Amino acid sequence: MLAWVTIDRQHKPYLSPIFARAIHKGDWDENSIGWHEFCVVLNENKDQLINVDVYQNLNKNIKVHVVTVESDFKNWLPKDKYYDSIDFLAKYDPEELSKKISSQDLKKCIDYANNSHYQEIHQIKNKNDVVDLMEANFGFHDAHIDEIITKDDKTKILFEKSWGSQIEMTFEKYVSYRVEPYDTLATDWWGDGSLFSKNGFWFLCNGEDVDTINDAKNCGIYFSGKKVSYRVFPACY
Repeated sequence: MLAWVTIDRQHKPYLSPIFARAIHKGDWDENSIGWHEFCVVLNENKDQLINVDVYQNLNKNIKVHVVTVESDFKNWLPKDKYYDSIDFLAKYDPEELSKKISSQDLKKCIDYANNSHYQEIHQIKNKNDVVDLMEANFGFHDAHIDEIITKDDKTKILFEKSWGSQIEMTFEKYVSYRVEPYDTLATDWWGDGSLFSKNGFWFLCNGEDVDTINDAKNCGIYFSGKKVSYRVFPACY
């Protein structure tokens, strides 16, 4: 797993693998427990592990400080429903991991990070790529289109900042799209979104769990094209 991490306003976002995820210990109810998730990542200097709360400023304007951009769980082990980690770190208590990790295991983490390569412009080719995009933007929840730019046979969509990231998507080859009058760019926020492939085309629409062309075209907003790629910009602040 790989993520954009933002410590605070004084630090620039940086990329780090996520080595463990868990819920802070506490008497949380089922409705709020997810807001207390934290991730174990490398610090900005990539020489120590630190704990970073995914959601911060819960009482006012929630900020997302860890935005997952690659969600591959290869070599991960679940410990319980609220905790999982990369396999060689499963022996640690997640809240104590960053303080009690051995020098040998820390070196493994640093080596793992050094061998991680992030593709800034990511072409969507399969369902795993769709999962990564949905992780980065919370399934298009609260998405809002800021700008649509069409040049030749290419259409670029820039979404507003939301849930810690800003998404840019580009459709290419035989592109078509529609934005219904009642779904104006100035006023419409998506509840959810769907991205799927049919008959050699990729379809994006502002509907939940849509997987047919007719249903996509019946949504207020839809885009389609033979190729689609995206970029994730960290946008915590």
